[in-house]
Amino acid sequence: MLDTINIKIIQKKRKQIKKYILASITKPITTVEYRTYNEGLCTAYFFSIPKKLIDNCLEAFIAIYTKTIAFFEHWNLQELVAEDVDNIYDRWLLPQFNRYQFTMLEKEEAEIEVRRMLNSINELIDRMSREENKIGEPHNWGIYVNGQPSSHVIPSVASSSLCLLLQWNIAEIFFETKDEYVIYYWETFA
Repeated sequence: MLDTINIKIIQKKRKQIKKYILASITKPITTVEYRTYNEGLCTAYFFSIPKKLIDNCLEAFIAIYTKTIAFFEHWNLQELVAEDVDNIYDRWLLPQFNRYQFTMLEKEEAEIEVRRMLNSINELIDRMSREENKIGEPHNWGIYVNGQPSSHVIPSVASSSLCLLLQWNIAEIFFETKDEYVIYYWETFA
């Protein structure tokens, strides 16, 4: 149950969380990027893992979040060793999690937030793919799955979601679909 994830649980289950961090190197996390180089829209991301490969939602959350950090910091998770886990927990996870709201969103609210920016991003990607004079780095615009150009169907939220952070310029939501656990991340630097 997503509503059981919060900062107190993460602090209380430190030993278990550290095991999840280390185990994350064996988990196949899918990364989907909706890339633009538009200053206001930026890029939206989905990080997901199949439910059948995870024992519980807390494990999924930590595995996906560890992958998210590695992705943005350009780490190779395959190089993660047990000695790194304390540092990741103390210097990366906890400070970020202390910022989070950990509040529940109804299914409809989560769908609105996920689609709010993605609709505009998709329209821009479609328009840019048709225009001859593309802005920015046109060869990098588009939808990418694990770094490869692709198409992607926006995941449908199956139930309530966990709002991690929701402000005018950032959205981070953890939710589940029928088959996956997903972290949606969008931020503008405008």
